[in-house]
Amino acid sequence: MKRTSAVVAVAVLISGVGSIVSAQEKNVKLNEVVVTATKTEKELKDVTQSVTVVTAAELKNSGATTAAEALRSVTGVFLTDQGTRGGLATLSIRGASYSQVLVLLDGVRMNSPRDAGVDLSALPVALDDIERIEIVRGPSSALYGSDAVGGVVNIITKKPVSTVSRIVGAAGSHGYDSLQLSTSSRNGSGYYSVTGTREISDGYRLNSDLEQWTVNGRAGYDVSKDTSIDLTANYIGKENGAPGSLQYSSPYARQHERELVLGASFRTRLGKELDLKVSGSRSEDQLRYRDPLPAFGPPPIDSLHKSASKGGEAQVNWLAGSWNLFSLGHEQRKDNLTSTDSGEHATTNDAWFLQDELSLGDALIVVVGGRKDKHSVYGDRFSPRTSARYLVAGSGMIIRASYGKSFRGPTFNDLYWKDPYAVGNPDLKPETSKEYEAGIEQPLGAGNRIKVTGFRRKVTDLINWNWMVFPMSPENIGKADIKGVEAETAFRLSDTMGLGANYTYLKALDVITGDKIYSTLYPKNQVKGHLDIALDTDVHLFTEARMVENYVLPGAPAWRYTVVDAKLAQKFGRRADAKGEIYFAMTNIFDRKYEAVQGYPMPPKEIRGGITIPF
Repeated sequence: MKRTSAVVAVAVLISGVGSIVSAQEKNVKLNEVVVTATKTEKELKDVTQSVTVVTAAELKNSGATTAAEALRSVTGVFLTDQGTRGGLATLSIRGASYSQVLVLLDGVRMNSPRDAGVDLSALPVALDDIERIEIVRGPSSALYGSDAVGGVVNIITKKPVSTVSRIVGAAGSHGYDSLQLSTSSRNGSGYYSVTGTREISDGYRLNSDLEQWTVNGRAGYDVSKDTSIDLTANYIGKENGAPGSLQYSSPYARQHERELVLGASFRTRLGKELDLKVSGSRSEDQLRYRDPLPAFGPPPIDSLHKSASKGGEAQVNWLAGSWNLFSLGHEQRKDNLTSTDSGEHATTNDAWFLQDELSLGDALIVVVGGRKDKHSVYGDRFSPRTSARYLVAGSGMIIRASYGKSFRGPTFNDLYWKDPYAVGNPDLKPETSKEYEAGIEQPLGAGNRIKVTGFRRKVTDLINWNWMVFPMSPENIGKADIKGVEAETAFRLSDTMGLGANYTYLKALDVITGDKIYSTLYPKNQVKGHLDIALDTDVHLFTEARMVENYVLPGAPAWRYTVVDAKLAQKFGRRADAKGEIYFAMTNIFDRKYEAVQGYPMPPKEIRGGITIPF
């Protein structure tokens, strides 16, 4: 049983090869264009790093109701989910903590200056409004600065292409129901869209209810073929119970959160070889936590944290030749915090980045770049990166390799937290890392492929809170050596049936002690797969399974689980661009009892049904 996950992964990958050869060429996907890896548009096959794209169609078919649920099936990604709807859900990529993974919404930084993390349960965007999610694995501070240690997740919303309105309703287990109204229009050069969603749930645990409102909008104007203006606004307001862990339950704790994210961008072409993008953003977050009877005893807790970030960025791309693209960018950001625990503080950051993309013939692409950050607290940081992609003629094999440095700056909480039990450390240095990656991707026709990647990341100056002193305080004392292998495949079994699978092996060592790191962030084996079946022209069945095996302390019971979800959908309507849908979905079909985070039970079997009506 200890090797079950690995054996299944290998078996799935091998079994796919025989089926790939017989797939039909008409199943080949159009070339996908991604922007997150280089901040320039590139076809997915030409990207020099490990990138996964989750499309709007895949989001719709999967039955996911949140971006967090959609991301947990991605190679190398682990969702540290506390289980309750609206409860804390954070992302780990290749063992990087949630504060070491940068999350963007239409290019706007979502990581909180308070703790550098992103609670994916509180993303202010409706899933139906997402065009695609781009996941870049590996160090990305050379373009994005702090927090991009494990990778970058960029959630890109849809630009309206037609005029349509929708009403979407859903209901399910444990008192869940949601109602969504949306409208969008495209009239010549102008467009807009507005979506409002209300979601409630009674929860499956005591004090795990949720009431949540989300409003997001987008508007823009194409001044000409080469010039455009785009505006985005996203808001979420929610109140939810915070039941805590089974060991330290909080039956009366409540959490209130409000978040507003505004973005604006202007693009223009200054000449045949020169284009410019200027963008600005502002985000505000308010988090209040109350517990009249905390698990660790009195006094009652009533904390309020208000944070805000505003910034701007300008980027110029110069095509110096058909084989050479230079990108030069400048970014400024100011972060503020007002907190009952950390006080009032503000920081600024000023950064420049330069990148050169070299196409040395059709076979070889090399990307070299670096970024210099100047922070008002922790000073200067330089983050270089180089990567390459080689295309083998004839076989179509793609070989990728990369190396980069990245960092995660100390947060407001790390620097300034103050209560009777814990105090921050204003002398902290940023966490730094170096990562190497190499991989091979073999296309097998008709959109089918097999891909294997190996990586190793060494992290120094990890910020650890020292529990052995009173009051406890953070120190730069941690060192970690994280290595792993990722394998993935996608292929067609027939014209109406597709299968995908991926496997991730991860091993993390504490460099100081030489011991394995036993943490939720470092699952030993992950195997994920899905089967996508078109039962009829407008009838679709999607099933998804994931198997996880975690490291445990010697003598502790095994911690592994397998979960299966499914969705059956029937589309209707005559408009190809505005189909209606009736669906039925079930999660945790076999009613497994499991925990993604120890002490936090995941939901039992749940059912959900819904309808989308365009008008």
